[in-house]
Amino acid sequence: TGLPIRFHDRPFVFPDQPERGVTFWDWTLKPVKNEAGEVDGLVFSLVETTERKKAEEALQASEERHRTISDITTDFVFSCVKTPQKEFVIDWMAGATEKMFGYSASEIRDKRSWKFTVQPQDVSIFEEKITGLKRGQSSVSELRVTHRNGSTRWLEIVARMRQDDSNPKNYRLFGACRDITERKKAEEELIETRNRLSIATEAARIGIHDYDIVVNSVQWDERIREIWGVEPDEPVTYETFIDNVHPDDRATVQAEMNKALDSEKGEFYAEYRVINRKDKTVRWVYATGKTFFDDNHNAVRLIGTAEAITERKKAEEILREQNVAISSAPDAIFSTDNSFVIKSWNKAAEKIFGWTAEEVIGKASTSIFNIKYPTLNGVSREQASKKLLNSGFWKGEVIYHKKGGSTIPVSVSISLVKDKDDNVTGTVAVVHDISKRKIREQKMKQTLNIARYRAEELEE
Repeated sequence: TGLPIRFHDRPFVFPDQPERGVTFWDWTLKPVKNEAGEVDGLVFSLVETTERKKAEEALQASEERHRTISDITTDFVFSCVKTPQKEFVIDWMAGATEKMFGYSASEIRDKRSWKFTVQPQDVSIFEEKITGLKRGQSSVSELRVTHRNGSTRWLEIVARMRQDDSNPKNYRLFGACRDITERKKAEEELIETRNRLSIATEAARIGIHDYDIVVNSVQWDERIREIWGVEPDEPVTYETFIDNVHPDDRATVQAEMNKALDSEKGEFYAEYRVINRKDKTVRWVYATGKTFFDDNHNAVRLIGTAEAITERKKAEEILREQNVAISSAPDAIFSTDNSFVIKSWNKAAEKIFGWTAEEVIGKASTSIFNIKYPTLNGVSREQASKKLLNSGFWKGEVIYHKKGGSTIPVSVSISLVKDKDDNVTGTVAVVHDISKRKIREQKMKQTLNIARYRAEELEE
């Protein structure tokens, strides 16, 4: 035909240069004509295209990888071009568009602007970040978008600014969005949980401790630091903790700590004294903890609570002393609730009335003593009860029944017990045996009667 023939990217191997491997060439064959116009030869033109071929294959592989990633990614990737009006218009996107926004890629592309789905309060935040970006700079933002179904979803957007290859005067914004709605929900729940925990610990005045066993670092909140007398920003270690435990309690605390570090137990419970570093006062603490272990059963973390119980310990000591005094008192002392059910019963009460504490506690005092007398020292029971309720105290002499049915004269003092809100919660009675005094009085009365009779005889 006399027309040139071209062959593109034809492979060729140089026999004497096997190290070059396969090379690629563009071949052009042009016919050569003689004076008569007949083709009597060919001119070969060869241009090596190996590098171009490699570049094209690399580009094709890159595009294939990009398409694959775009198809399987749960993220949303996009490209925006900056218009002369300084608006960023989406011109390319891929990924989970429908999952994030409820719109297809074509619907988003038709809308052009990325603002249509971002909630108004977050538009200015994102614009402020991206408009200040220079070439090569990146920004990370968290935005709320409105899904097509009306729900709110949180996105994390990483955006990077670079020059547009097709027009160096323009800039292009590349970005990737990740749905972080579940993470934000978890963060909100964590914040809410921490707030509830803070309120609970504040109400209970309980401190929180967190011991990182691996690095020997202890985190204390302000309550525990106040007990130990440690500054708010002072680093705390296990040695800080144990050095301020009262010397008499260190062995006990260390033994409990050894139990906590044992994977078979893993819990810490102890009451001990602490010497405050600032004022040197002794303070009682009740501490708990749970240990966490790695896969090799090594203790890595101990988290728990600590509560100042100094006032409780003082109250317990006072109560113990009172109980000792009540237990050793010569008079019978017992208490009742509002229904006159016996709640406590000392040793003297057992001796005077004959019933043990086990026999009377939980039973009504009226059924135990069986008081059936209409008057108490000339005062009716109703009058005595009224005085007790009005003044909170009544004292008089009555006759109680003992175990077995016999009776005993006693002097009884009854006081009302009230709570902090001044509500009556029961009574406390102190009973003194006056049977010997009554016998003496009877004898004295008899003696006086005899003397009076003798005097009358003498007078006659």
